[in-house]
Amino acid sequence: MQNIELSTPKELTNVILNAVLDNEAEALIESLCSTEKLRFFQEDFTPQLQASGTKYVRTLLSDSIDSGDAIVIIATSGDTFIGYALLFKLDGENRSRHLHRIFVFDEYKGRGVGTEILNILRTQYAPFTFLSKAEDVAFYQKNGFHQRGRHILPETGEFVLSSDTYGDLISMGSEADIEQATAFSLNDSDIVAIAGLSK
Repeated sequence: MQNIELSTPKELTNVILNAVLDNEAEALIESLCSTEKLRFFQEDFTPQLQASGTKYVRTLLSDSIDSGDAIVIIATSGDTFIGYALLFKLDGENRSRHLHRIFVFDEYKGRGVGTEILNILRTQYAPFTFLSKAEDVAFYQKNGFHQRGRHILPETGEFVLSSDTYGDLISMGSEADIEQATAFSLNDSDIVAIAGLSK
């Protein structure tokens, strides 16, 4: 693999920003559709609802990037855009950030790109926390990350529909004793808007 460089350009090109927003919107909606509680709308999720839901999630993410609450970190190899990381810094500058996702384009997967991005993030953007599936915890621990325990959703009643999506995840951290950063999570109002449901 060629040298991987990460950057946070002041101005994201439309092509890169659209790729990030599209990938994130599709991944979040796919994740929601795969849960037991939300399978009911999978069959009724028409192309119009899919487009509307994608636009809704894109707007949430775009607003976060525009306000500075989220940082898009671009991964390149030479002049080629090979992936990105999305970090949220909702808790202010003095607390840890939340790594929402690392994405690597298919043609670069299996070459250690994700691991390299993770290692660069650790040296340039730590401390940060992130959520992991239970089966991936050993990989992250092998790479020096610390398990912080099961992810706990706020007990506000706002995450009933999305609890299957986020409830089984494990909180991980770049440091053993960092405070948990707020994770970007879709709440029930978001899901109602995405699915075209009435509450």
